[in-house]
Amino acid sequence: MVGGLRHRGLAVASGVLRRVATSCPHVDAIHLDTPAVAALYAMQRIIKESESGALQAAPAQVMSVLARELDFFWKRVTRAG
Repeated sequence: MVGGLRHRGLAVASGVLRRVATSCPHVDAIHLDTPAVAALYAMQRIIKESESGALQAAPAQVMSVLARELDFFWKRVTRAG
């Protein structure tokens, strides 16, 4: 059942993205697999925790370290590499 729901969700999402891309020529959809989305979400949480003081590191330090980890994402966004 879970696989079926995932499959239907992906099909719906793909259809929506196609319609958006067709109606908005300035929108470029980027496919991210589950591990890439999880990595982005985890980095967002780490940044929020540093901003709230839950981590013993300044937000600037955290961003500096995470910037290297975001390389995979920026390469897709900028289509470099």
